[in-house]
Amino acid sequence: MQMARSTTGPLTSFLWRVALASLVVGVSACAMPADETGLWGPEEQELRGRTILFVGTDPETLRTDLYMAQAVVEEQGELQVDDDDSEPGISEASDFEVFSITEMLVGGNNALQSETDTLFSEEVPFPVPDLAGDRIAILGTTRDAYGEPEGGRIQLLETQDGTSRLGDEVEGLFAVNFTWNGNWLILDRRAPEDPARTEVLVVAPDLINYQAPHPVGPEGPGLSLEFAGHVRDSDRFLVVARDLASGESDAFLVDPDDGTSLALTDQAELTDRVDEPVLSPDGRWLAVTR
Repeated sequence: MQMARSTTGPLTSFLWRVALASLVVGVSACAMPADETGLWGPEEQELRGRTILFVGTDPETLRTDLYMAQAVVEEQGELQVDDDDSEPGISEASDFEVFSITEMLVGGNNALQSETDTLFSEEVPFPVPDLAGDRIAILGTTRDAYGEPEGGRIQLLETQDGTSRLGDEVEGLFAVNFTWNGNWLILDRRAPEDPARTEVLVVAPDLINYQAPHPVGPEGPGLSLEFAGHVRDSDRFLVVARDLASGESDAFLVDPDDGTSLALTDQAELTDRVDEPVLSPDGRWLAVTR
């Protein structure tokens, strides 16, 4: 398994068409050949800093891959780092270690099962890191022989040691998010019995490889749920529940720890459609569009 060592000049030669603005993740993963425990081995002598995740799509084959470019800094003299971060930033890098995460996952247990499957989904066409930058959720969309999406599988990559966990296929899965504190994964899927409806499921990241996600949120016939936002410094999150028959909708606060749902807008005399709920940082105020 070869690592591609590139400076900032050659780096631009394979950026073909970037499908996502770069995501800077504050991690110290080491981009080196794989060992038995993960995708890369022990640290080299050079100081390694922040990592950029990006998605590149080859315009000829339309193949989409996930890449990681990690800052490498030679330890010469006093190192200048960001005031609020102990790791060297992108601007201090003397070189970049660049490699394809997708290629490393192919051949073993990975989210892509066949040539018809695609990395990510149309709704979420990018990798999803948690807030701390310790984990990356990779969504592989399973497709039928005609290229139509059937479901998806989540693969979690630990950025510190390169190990990964792979969940089973979830029918209708099209989106994934971490809760703010990172103790739960939030999955959006189309209801198997009624694709017009969407459901919200949760699963603990450490259990994704042997525990099925379970649904959360309010229940009711014809009720369609969708993840709508995080609650700061918490594992709770917001969902919008919409009655497909009447078009009416409300915002709910969901606690994945105990499965409870609290209606936030049903008493606010909002008879129109409620969308885009956002909590203030202190959690005291809720803003919605209607």
